[in-house]
Parts: sequence; structure tokens; C-alpha cells
Amino acid sequence: AKLELMQGDARRLPLPDDSVDVILCDVPFGRQFLSVEECRNGLYDQVLAEFDRVIVKTCNGRAILLCSLEQELWLLRSAGFTVEGLPPRPEDPKIAPKSAQSWCCVCRREVKLGPLEAVLIVLHRPDSLLAKEQKHCGDGSLPPISKRLWWETSAGRGDWASLKIADRPPMQLARGREI
Repeated sequence: AKLELMQGDARRLPLPDDSVDVILCDVPFGRQFLSVEECRNGLYDQVLAEFDRVIVKTCNGRAILLCSLEQELWLLRSAGFTVEGLPPRPEDPKIAPKSAQSWCCVCRREVKLGPLEAVLIVLHRPDSLLAKEQKHCGDGSLPPISKRLWWETSAGRGDWASLKIADRPPMQLARGREI
């Protein structure tokens, strides 16, 4: 499969409609880029509408998003979910996804980034196999935040370290001396 990495403004991707299978994005938390209010009042709506435009509408379409726990509900609202306690998303045909059922949230995983609490959000198109297995998909509700993704063991990321060690090449001599 062809893999192409791009960096740019997520509000205006230089890609044709329905041309991408997966987008991975660390969305602004409202700390280094823009403010919390600017993220909530437009940026997230624009970014999610653009992702909806470029990600294929078939079962392969996915978006994996990292955001702060503080901003998570605003981001989910921008993805078309009804979020209790937040005002409805403004109806703007330029930024709103084509339908409220563009996405199914298959997982929300808590992630610690130093002192910052974050969440990894996994969105699939509603006709993906994983989305069809989720009881809440189709009704617009969200799964609870979990400590691990569906494929992680009870050790969480602990198993990842052993995988890294297994792939690490053996140590080499440094400056002609044994280590």
C-alpha cells in the first residue's frame, strides 16, 4: 500500500474528495496554536468538515484524533455527535458534515501526556465491520472512555515496550571499545 505523509493546514487539505482512507491528527488543544475559544468556535468544525470531505465514505474511512480531555466533547460535537451539556453545533453548510451519521466513534482511550490529560478518538465510517459490531453506532451515542483500546492487553502499552526491544538491533561497539 502507498503511504504518503503530509503537513499542512487541516482546514484546507490539497486533496480531492473521497481520496484518503485514514487521517491521523493531533488536533490543537488550544494552548500553542490558537486559544481554547478559537478551537471551540470554528476550528474544530472546519477541520472535521474537511476530514469528512477527503476521507472515503466506504467502510475503509477512518479518523484517529488526539485531543485534550478538556476539548474532547467539542471535537466530538464537530464530528456530528450530540453531546449532552453543549449547545448544538451551528448549522453552516460550508462547515457542517453532510450528515450527522458520517462517523461512528468506536473507541475513546484515555492518554496521559505528561501532566496533560488527553484522549485518543477512533472514528470509523458507519458501514465498517468494527462500527457494525458496536451497539451504540447508528444512534449517535458515544462509547465510554476506556483505559485501553480494543486490541490492547491488560498490560496496556507495557506490551509495546517488549515489541520495541524485540525489533531493536543489537548494541554496537562504540569507538572501538566494548560496551
